[in-house]
Amino acid sequence: MNVREQQIIIEQAKDGTLWGRLQLGEDLLTTSGKDLDELQKNFSEQLEGFYQIDPRKIKFEFTYDIGAFFEHYSELNISAIAEKAGINASLLRQYKNRVKFPSQAQVKKLEDAIHVIGQELTNVSLVSVTD
Repeated sequence: MNVREQQIIIEQAKDGTLWGRLQLGEDLLTTSGKDLDELQKNFSEQLEGFYQIDPRKIKFEFTYDIGAFFEHYSELNISAIAEKAGINASLLRQYKNRVKFPSQAQVKKLEDAIHVIGQELTNVSLVSVTD
């Protein structure tokens, strides 16, 4: 089975609904869902129903805008990520709230910082002190 990747850009509405857009050739597909699973299911149905593309042959790659990322991963500390990225925390909050919009260079700094944090977390081991 030949699998191809499709990038889905995700934004989050104020009510928490996730909206996605997917470029397929000249067509722009959009759909919404309550979570990533529903969003992927809705895109799979569109691809199969309108384009006769077997969704099992598609690997979806989710890409977030800054606001949707921080809303989806609300447990992350914006100030700590801003510091790691070398960005003013107040400015990052404005990006999150879509008051201001980051340049591609700022997005790259944030993405790199988030990836570093993720890599650091994969190396963490925890132990119970009562054992």
